[in-house]
Amino acid sequence: MNKEIFQTKNFTVESVEKPHITRTDGGHIMIKPKVRLVDRTQLTPELAIELMRLTMIVGEAMTKGLNQRGIDIGRINYQDNGNWSVFKPEGPYMHVHLYGRAKSAKIQKYGDACNFPQRDTGFYDSFEPLNDDDIQTLIDKSKSYTNEVAFIGLTLVDESLRVNRKGESLINKRVEEFNNAIKEICEKNNLPFFDMFQELSKLDYIKLLYDGLHPNSEGHQKMYELIKDFLIEKKIID
Repeated sequence: MNKEIFQTKNFTVESVEKPHITRTDGGHIMIKPKVRLVDRTQLTPELAIELMRLTMIVGEAMTKGLNQRGIDIGRINYQDNGNWSVFKPEGPYMHVHLYGRAKSAKIQKYGDACNFPQRDTGFYDSFEPLNDDDIQTLIDKSKSYTNEVAFIGLTLVDESLRVNRKGESLINKRVEEFNNAIKEICEKNNLPFFDMFQELSKLDYIKLLYDGLHPNSEGHQKMYELIKDFLIEKKIID
């Protein structure tokens, strides 16, 4: 499960748990819209401006923050991929990857194009995500550019349906561990946190999932309503 760094009104910024670039090679962050879109041509002008601004803020925070953490970032690659999803029933969805390119990288070497074979090749199995201290540094750096930072907790999964690529069931207890880790970071930094995990657990959440993991249309609508009320309560939006 990816770890959230922060949210804006329309986007979520996450550290990728199973990264395409291992931590010491530069790390991997994803920015994705809260509404599922096929590609950037479906962005409204408002969303396009917000996304561009976010890539600038996060890219700068990633460069300065990870250098501060001892990872010698020389450049950030910004990529909108979606290639692994073209043959899936649901198809690709719009999201932007930020790949840190460390000058001392051993695998995804600095100055070379990134190598992205399919997941099932095992190429990424030993890759490490950014750790909690890295994420904390990125939060601190991002807050220096914007104060409109809030966190939304993780969603539950249908344990009877979902398995990972190793054939292991996805357990909500494990999801809750990540959710609590995000909550702890928010409490430490006095940041708004909406516990989506707990709120959805009060509902018949299985009916809100279309594949056992991702929300369906009804699920997105319910999450939108919950998040909107939370953001209004915290005076982040009107």
